[in-house]
Amino acid sequence: MKVILGSNEFIDCPTLLAYKGKSVLRVELNPLRVILEPPADLPPVPLLHHTTDRSDAIFTEVNQAVAVATLIDAETVYLVLDLRPIGMNIVADLRGIHVGRNLFVGNVIEGAPFGINLG
Repeated sequence: MKVILGSNEFIDCPTLLAYKGKSVLRVELNPLRVILEPPADLPPVPLLHHTTDRSDAIFTEVNQAVAVATLIDAETVYLVLDLRPIGMNIVADLRGIHVGRNLFVGNVIEGAPFGINLG
């Protein structure tokens, strides 16, 4: 499976984002599902899922989109991400993945257990 996040590609990476070696963000196929597990040291924010046959989205209770995954083809997912509403300064846009003041641009990460591991 390939996940496109910003200008980056994650190929066969079970966890896209981890914090101190613990999974924070995963995407699964069959059915398409975004799994978001914020770090325990953040204040809890209630999250809601909205799923269709070709997309899965996670929102806060006040309708702020946190993650929206769209199935492009049988093995490719496009992911839009903004974790700021849950207290993490991580957002992806067309340029790349912004982590604080750092920017990940144009990377292809393949076969890694954790695509990006913070902390």
